[in-house]
Amino acid sequence: MTLYSLDGQVFVDDIVKGSPADKSGLKNGDFVMGIDNNFTGNLEVYKNLLQQTGYRIGILIMRDNKPSLIYMRIGRIR
Repeated sequence: MTLYSLDGQVFVDDIVKGSPADKSGLKNGDFVMGIDNNFTGNLEVYKNLLQQTGYRIGILIMRDNKPSLIYMRIGRIR
């Protein structure tokens, strides 16, 4: 999974099939509103939160103008 910033907003891209992001239900183009109760919109902060292997995190996204909370256990692709 890759996060990118566009006009100050953070989006999901490049979901790898079988990855934790894929298994959690994240989709390319999802707008990330917050990760683990952190709503800064700061790409670097979000990337750091996603590097904590083994933790289960909540990701608040917006998809099709509807908010959704997705849980993902951060891990390595096998």
